[in-house]
Amino acid sequence: TQSQCHVYALPNWQQPHTFDLRGPGSLVVQAPKHFALVDTVNGISVYSYEGRLVSNPKYPGLKVEYLNRSALALSNDVIVGLDRGDGRSELHFTLTS
Repeated sequence: TQSQCHVYALPNWQQPHTFDLRGPGSLVVQAPKHFALVDTVNGISVYSYEGRLVSNPKYPGLKVEYLNRSALALSNDVIVGLDRGDGRSELHFTLTS
């Protein structure tokens, strides 16, 4: 929903991890240990699949409305993106858990 996230673990479809979101998400990018939610209010937020906020990287001047699936990548320890606002700015953050 716009205010909550429900994460289901296989094979238990009956008891999801549920947590409140800080803003409605416009993009979800998944990795084996984390997933990133992008919204215009908070920017990029990286969560564990248990619902714990792992990172909320900030990049000065980032225009999140230009981020899409081809402009943002996530692995278990790094998030990389391309700010399509100017087409040249690359952002790179190391995730610490």
